Amino acid sequence: MRLIGRTGWSATAAAVLLAAACATDSHPDRALTTSTTTPRRSTVPAADYTFPTEWAGNYTFQWSAADGIDLAAPNAAVVRAFAESKRLAMSVGNTLSYPGYSAAVSAVDWLNTPDGGAYPVGAEHGDWQLRWSGTFLARIMRIQLQPKGFAAAYCLDYTNVADSIDGGSTYRWNRPGQRGEPRRGWLIGFTAQDLADNIPDQPVTTSLTPGPPDRAPHYNVFEGLRVTRAWGPTPHDVDSATLVEACTTWTRNNPQTNPVGIDSVHRRIPADPPPDPTPPYPGWPGRHG
Repeated sequence: MRLIGRTGWSATAAAVLLAAACATDSHPDRALTTSTTTPRRSTVPAADYTFPTEWAGNYTFQWSAADGIDLAAPNAAVVRAFAESKRLAMSVGNTLSYPGYSAAVSAVDWLNTPDGGAYPVGAEHGDWQLRWSGTFLARIMRIQLQPKGFAAAYCLDYTNVADSIDGGSTYRWNRPGQRGEPRRGWLIGFTAQDLADNIPDQPVTTSLTPGPPDRAPHYNVFEGLRVTRAWGPTPHDVDSATLVEACTTWTRNNPQTNPVGIDSVHRRIPADPPPDPTPPYPGWPGRHG
């Protein structure tokens, strides 16, 4: 068996705005069932995949990890790809998210976002309206090996990201939490199963050349894996409740560039211009030269 130690939406518009940064993560029962028959972006081979900035917005992820977790290890790469794909799918749908993501999460109903993304909800066809700009901070909190797979949890801090629900025409900063309450991150977890037995763990080989990291992978990070369960941000057991506390502490210690303070009377303000993202970290092997 390959060791995976491969050592890896109508309520109201206001409610949707609040959801734009996080509520799809927190309300799986609100997952969409609409579909798009005329997507504006086509699927491409994994090697030709590029991050769809024109449909999703100009944002990146900056990752860190708990002690003992190597962000470059295969399992950690799966965690990073899951989190980034899940966020991207809210704008473009599962099929047009990272290579392999749609198939990998097909068994988890609330993760199935239709082509066209998650806004406007209830539209006959997705209109590609949801965008973000800035940098998501994320941290892998735990990876636990299992007999045939692994379970993982990560924390997402969306404080320094502005959102748009009009296709990027305007962006807005959101107050990072309830007024007067400390900032909190969102803890998300999932379980991945290795579909094949007796396959040695081997590094992914590509023809990519060294250089600055790219925003999205050019290979199927989920190859040979299936996500069998996902949860969050409500903890599903005692151990994950402890992780929620760690996620909250980490988020509160992160620097805040969002100008809307937690005590602000404004729930959101215009972001004009929207924030520029920092380079992705660690990002994905790039195509250069």
